[in-house]
Amino acid sequence: MNRLHTIPPTEQVYRSHVPPQYDGFSIEKYFATRFSYQDEEEWSRQILAGKIEVNGKTATLGQQLSASDLTVTQAGLRTEPAVDRTLNMIYQDKMVRAFNKNAPIPVHPCGRYFQNSMTEVLKQVYPGEVPRPIQRLDVTTTGIIVFARTREAAAFLMREFKQNRVEKEYLALVEGIPQSKQFSIDKPIGRLKGSKRFVGKDIL
Repeated sequence: MNRLHTIPPTEQVYRSHVPPQYDGFSIEKYFATRFSYQDEEEWSRQILAGKIEVNGKTATLGQQLSASDLTVTQAGLRTEPAVDRTLNMIYQDKMVRAFNKNAPIPVHPCGRYFQNSMTEVLKQVYPGEVPRPIQRLDVTTTGIIVFARTREAAAFLMREFKQNRVEKEYLALVEGIPQSKQFSIDKPIGRLKGSKRFVGKDIL
């Protein structure tokens, strides 16, 4: 069954603070590097059209940015890609909620996705809560993802992940019968034509 959800085109405005690593970048290079879903030429066209502001003033081509500058982009009417917005919750308590993430859907608003992202869906389903994802999964990746419900829980869990105190288990289908109950596989992961993800020497 097709569960992909589309939304009508919406007027989209993007705000971002310039991180320290982009200090001194020209505005077109900053956007092309950090938001690479468009190339520098396209970003330059938007700057020349007056669609981008820096600290409340219309940006100019070649303008040098400083860390913490606020950029605002008037993106106009945009149609977001269709996603699977179904929420499959597998666990919750006062501190966290865990979901079996579907695909395709991004965790955060990014690139061409805004309302069609997990954090935005969760804001609609649980108004008054700020969804704080503890880890990240790509748009096309399925799997378990945990959202903290409080700042304290987010800080604790991120620290646990950073210090490698969280264990993950992955399930895989194998061809044939393994000779040992425990073994290691040192092969690349990719896709075979007409197949799902596959580990082996013959992947694309």
